[in-house]
Amino acid sequence: MVSTRRIYSLRGQIRFRSVLRHSMRAHDPSGMVMVHVLPAAEPCPLQLGVIVPRSVCPTAVGRNRLRRLLR
Repeated sequence: MVSTRRIYSLRGQIRFRSVLRHSMRAHDPSGMVMVHVLPAAEPCPLQLGVIVPRSVCPTAVGRNRLRRLLR
């Protein structure tokens, strides 16, 4: 389970709560990772956060593609 209060210690300190509230996607200022939030049928604290390293996927990854990969 991912808590909405957790702060990922990435360069630039992406706040998970901010990602949930605003865009559902955030980029680390260094360009090294992206954070996606996949909406769940559960309340907000049970949503799934996915960190995608740019070294694994150099292009932007959409939420639909992540859902397919996680099935």
